[in-house]
Amino acid sequence: FKQVLDSSSKIQMDYICLQYPGFFRFAQMMELLAQGIADGV
Repeated sequence: FKQVLDSSSKIQMDYICLQYPGFFRFAQMMELLAQGIADGV
């Protein structure tokens, strides 16, 4: 997942989000999870 985020341009990410409606929600959840781990929650 991180490799996709790191290697994709904004245009590519927009396309992925259009192709896979759940991808944006999944990315948001992963961001919250990573932030919680970083904060020690």
